[in-house]
Amino acid sequence: MNIRNTLALVPFLFFLLCPLSVRAQESILTIDNYITDHANVIDDSTEQELNEMGARFEEETGSQVVFIIESNLENPDIRKVAYETFNHYELGDKDRDNGVLFIASIDDRLRYMEVGRGLEAVLTDITSQHLQTDYLVPSFQDENYTEGIKSLYTHTIETIESGISEGSLKTEQNQDVSAAAIDWSALIPIGMILVLIAFVAYQKRIQPSSTIVLQPEETTELRVRGYDFSQENILISSQDSRIVSVEPSGKIHAHKVGRTKIFLQRLESTKKDYINVVVRKNHASTSRDDDAVLEAMLWGSLLSSGRRRRYMGGFPRSGGFGGFRGGSGGSSRGGGAGGSW
Repeated sequence: MNIRNTLALVPFLFFLLCPLSVRAQESILTIDNYITDHANVIDDSTEQELNEMGARFEEETGSQVVFIIESNLENPDIRKVAYETFNHYELGDKDRDNGVLFIASIDDRLRYMEVGRGLEAVLTDITSQHLQTDYLVPSFQDENYTEGIKSLYTHTIETIESGISEGSLKTEQNQDVSAAAIDWSALIPIGMILVLIAFVAYQKRIQPSSTIVLQPEETTELRVRGYDFSQENILISSQDSRIVSVEPSGKIHAHKVGRTKIFLQRLESTKKDYINVVVRKNHASTSRDDDAVLEAMLWGSLLSSGRRRRYMGGFPRSGGFGGFRGGSGGSSRGGGAGGSW
């Protein structure tokens, strides 16, 4: 083949390889500000008002509340999109994990709220769902997107503020005050305290182990210390139902090889537990094997994330646009609440 024929193939190869870069970034959305309206459904004055509100709230509390509105999603798994976008931009503070990411896809009629670990005391999955169904869904059903976004954004911030004022959440300021207010002379000897804490932690830990190993197509009954699936009203969900699905009765169905989590929460409680689940072809395993699997997955996630960032546009994690700076290392557990409208 001569050089002229070779050069003629360059445009063809360019268009052939372009989809690879698109697929690499389809799970990570671009964030431009606290309110990123890629669908152009929010009026300018409201968008500016909410961006200013988000900036003030971060300055006062360190918490970042970010909303993204898209016309549609290339990746239909909105939970995965929210999880990967949240962790890519590291929303929130690394010490308090106090970021919130809400995504709405207009054409897909999908919504989802991802919450950092540090805010789970007040923004449980149940609370996040109620906030959306009470303040966003009715307006979205009437195609009043501006009102829906404004109402959900302000009430989300109010919920976090209430948690701070009630002491459920800590900011840098009230953490210092709380530490200074401890009367160490009134405490019992430190050895007894450590023994008591260890005993309580043991009593409350997931039983019999925090990791379950299954084979594809295997079914088992979930038994967890402190949970009675036959008598109690328990919220139970799988982080990835493609790997493992779970019934309200606690029955687990393994589908394909992978690693995921099962989350447990009583409806009347804010406390949430989880169990790691590993599905592998070789059922026999040790804790060392499981740690190796987890380490490999974490490294794979970091490497793939690094590759995706070369394709990403929008603001970086620091020095962003519109007064917004990316987070300083906050992370999400991969859980949240959402649905359609």
